[in-house]
Amino acid sequence: MTLIWVKIGNARGPKGDPGVAGPPGAAWNKADATTAVGAYTNLPLGVTPVLSGAVATSLGLPVARLGTVTVTPHRADGTRRSYMFETNYVNANSPREVWTTVPDGSGIMQPWEKLWPRPKALIDNGAALAGSTIYTLAEGRWYVSGSIATSVGLPPSGSGQIARNGWLTIKYATGSSDAKHFEWVTDDVNNDYTTELWTAAKRSGDATIKGWRQVYPVKASLPSALDAGLRHQIERDQLRALVKGPISTAGATPVAFVWDDYPATMKAKVIEEVRRIGLKITFAVCSRSLDPGFENIKGVGEVTWSDVNSWVVDGLVEIANHSADHQDAATDEELFDTIVTGLTELRAHVPAANPRMTWVQPSVVYPNFNNGDSPSAYANEKAGQLIAAYHPYYTGLQKLIGSGAIPMSGEPVPGLARVWVDSMTEADRKAAITSLAGTGRGIIISTHANAIDAASRWTLAEMISYLEWLKAEEVAGRIKVMFLSNFAFARP
Repeated sequence: MTLIWVKIGNARGPKGDPGVAGPPGAAWNKADATTAVGAYTNLPLGVTPVLSGAVATSLGLPVARLGTVTVTPHRADGTRRSYMFETNYVNANSPREVWTTVPDGSGIMQPWEKLWPRPKALIDNGAALAGSTIYTLAEGRWYVSGSIATSVGLPPSGSGQIARNGWLTIKYATGSSDAKHFEWVTDDVNNDYTTELWTAAKRSGDATIKGWRQVYPVKASLPSALDAGLRHQIERDQLRALVKGPISTAGATPVAFVWDDYPATMKAKVIEEVRRIGLKITFAVCSRSLDPGFENIKGVGEVTWSDVNSWVVDGLVEIANHSADHQDAATDEELFDTIVTGLTELRAHVPAANPRMTWVQPSVVYPNFNNGDSPSAYANEKAGQLIAAYHPYYTGLQKLIGSGAIPMSGEPVPGLARVWVDSMTEADRKAAITSLAGTGRGIIISTHANAIDAASRWTLAEMISYLEWLKAEEVAGRIKVMFLSNFAFARP
């Protein structure tokens, strides 16, 4: 059986606790496990939200908590699957929990096991491992000092690395003591040496462990074109279910209005006008735009992530991933950081946001990508594969019809260009939309908040007038202004 491991996020938490010393290879305490096998086995591949504790109980999940279930295939035909249940964080007394269960070699689901927070366990203090060949050990869990970890070949290793304390867990992979899975989780030391999760495996009959693979943080592990395509399909299907697509606009022209960057300026000049007029806008924001050193994309004024989250709660705004930092990226590590880590950070900053977040392409340089100007940019280039793998819908630079009109069939056509309205005349920005009436096409219009009252851009009064015109057109039934996630599945 081939195990497919899913990144579970940053396993930060209590430092490793050596607990009570026990004999080498002692089995860990599974008191936190539950053997219930329930309706969760009928869930589809991908991520399914669990909206209440009662739903969790009805599915046979290990705890009655809100959260998400991620279902991952062990075989290409999906006949065997692993399940991960990640609960929401409530408070210090009800922290985030991560539970997993996998099938054994016969396909029988095993008891749920809590991965985080790590339960106290019956473990050895690690000293007995010194000088060991760890792939010969039986099942068990050890807390290991850095010097011992280095002596037995646990990662990280090589020039510039430091010896790390952490947890080593060994499990039988198929019920046979000859096939094993190894998990190594280092302690969280400081910002330079955070928690790392590594995995390795020994197949039955092999004499040694296959190479260690770093699962978290993922430094340079990008999806293949096939993996990216499959992940994108799952993301898209999950978003379709969330928005209940396809969405009919009853003949009205679908319009998505996307605002990029400058959350402080959004708060100062835009949000209250959007609230007063009653429009829905999509806010494409970088996860580090409020960090020191990124004032160039913060805008003018004071703003917090709580402010941004409140806009979502109030139904005014949908959040889109706009990268972590709006910077060029060249290496695999930089691409993963700005596209995927940025997405993770944004979800943490704005917990009310749509869990299947869209991607709005920033004007930056990624290798051979050209801001997504062709289908091959997403099929063949690393940046495009990452964007597709982690987002159900994304904008780019492709233009299929004229200067930005998009065919709307109820199924997403990703990677298409936006139309920038802040530099147009009033007549042209209106005509960009009215010209699409009855064509079955839609449009994504865009601006930056810092374009207000900027040279060769619109004034505050012109911006407000345009918002009011959009609302009047919507009330008249001629257009439908939608969040980007809904726009993706719109059908006139």
